[in-house]
Amino acid sequence: MANNFFKNILDAHKRELEKGARLFLTAEADKVIAQAKRLTPVDTGYLRGSFFRTDVTQTNGVFGVEVVNNVKYAVPVEKGHTTRNRSLWVKGFFMLTTAMEKITQGFSDRMAAAIPRLRKK
Repeated sequence: MANNFFKNILDAHKRELEKGARLFLTAEADKVIAQAKRLTPVDTGYLRGSFFRTDVTQTNGVFGVEVVNNVKYAVPVEKGHTTRNRSLWVKGFFMLTTAMEKITQGFSDRMAAAIPRLRKK
């Protein structure tokens, strides 16, 4: 009977931790999107408005979320491209790369604050 009691407590804590991890990763992905949108050049606004995130997944105990922009020309704008006649190189804006770099800074500290059970004592 005591085993069930402790197992139930541990299961409840695990569920709480998983919920916290999902909420945290969702918020972090939303920060990446907001930052990427600020850095995205605007002509029609279509590229800027096409960022989205997937739902948080868990595979073998590892949580993940993806930030996506599936507009056909997103990669050339991100990384750079040649002109149609291939005579000039147009620099990329690196909007998603830069957004990820900025949000990555302090990630561990924010995670530790958001999910107190992950804090090392």
